[in-house]
Amino acid sequence: MASFWGSFGFESATHRPGSPSCDHYHALPLSDGYHVLFIDPVNGLLTLGCDAPLGGPTKLLRKITFTPPEQNAVPRLYSAAADLSQGVRAIVAYGDTLLLYSVPPDVIRLSQMEQNAKSWDAYNASTAVPLGHKRNHWLN
Repeated sequence: MASFWGSFGFESATHRPGSPSCDHYHALPLSDGYHVLFIDPVNGLLTLGCDAPLGGPTKLLRKITFTPPEQNAVPRLYSAAADLSQGVRAIVAYGDTLLLYSVPPDVIRLSQMEQNAKSWDAYNASTAVPLGHKRNHWLN
C-alpha cells in the first residue's frame, strides 16, 4: 500500500526528502494546465515546475524554488490563486508564518511557451530568452 500512495507523492512522515521513489510530494496543479506547485524531495522546498517538453526528461522540471523565511523551514500548507492573469500568487504557511509569493505574468507566459514547444530544439530556440541557455536555465 505504501508504494501505491508513494507514487502519488503521499509519503508517510517517516520518509525523508531525497527518497528516490518519488519525484515530488504533495503536487498542486495550477489552473493553466502546465504548472504544478510541489515539495521537492531533494531539498524539501516548495517548487514551481511543470512536465518536461516532448523529447526531454521524463520527470518534472523545476523552474522556481521558493525561499522559506528561515533556514530548514518546512512548508506545511500552500495554495495558489486560480486566476493566473497577474502571474502566480501562492500563499504558504511555515509554522505560524504566512508568506505570499508572486511570480510575474511574463515569466509564466515564457514558461507556457516553452511547454508548447514540440522538441528540445524549439525549446532552446526561444526568442524571448538569450540564445544558448542551458536546459536548467530556470534555476540559474
